[in-house]
Amino acid sequence: MLKTIVISFALLIGGMIGLHRALQNGAMLQFLDTHPDPVWTPRALYTLGQSYYLFQNLQQAATCYIRVEQKFPKSEQAEDSAFLYVQVLDDQRTLTREELIEAYQAYIDRYPKSANAEKALSRISSFKTGAR
Repeated sequence: MLKTIVISFALLIGGMIGLHRALQNGAMLQFLDTHPDPVWTPRALYTLGQSYYLFQNLQQAATCYIRVEQKFPKSEQAEDSAFLYVQVLDDQRTLTREELIEAYQAYIDRYPKSANAEKALSRISSFKTGAR
C-alpha cells in the first residue's frame, strides 16, 4: 500500500514538473497550435491564459487570449478572451490612453451585448476623465 502511494505521489509530482516546464518553454502553446481541435483547444488556451494572468505573466496571457479570439472566433470563450486580451494590454501599461480607448471600443463594437461591454465602457470613461 505504501509503495502504491509513493509511486502515485512521484507520478503526480513528475507530471506537475513536466507541465510547468511545458508552460515555461512554450511547448504547451506549440502543442495547442498543432492540435487545433475546435472543441477543447479554445478552452485549453483560455484556461492557460487565466493561469498565466494569475501568475502575472501578462505577455503569455495576452498571447493565449488573442489566439482564442483569432483562431476560434465562434467558440464560447472568444468573447471573454477578447475582453481579457484588452484588459491584459491595460494591465501591462505599455499602451497610451488613446490606444486603450480604441482597443476597448473595438471590443464593444465587436461584442456590443456582451457581459463585459459595461466594464469596457467604464474603462473608456475613466480614461477620458483622466484616471488610469
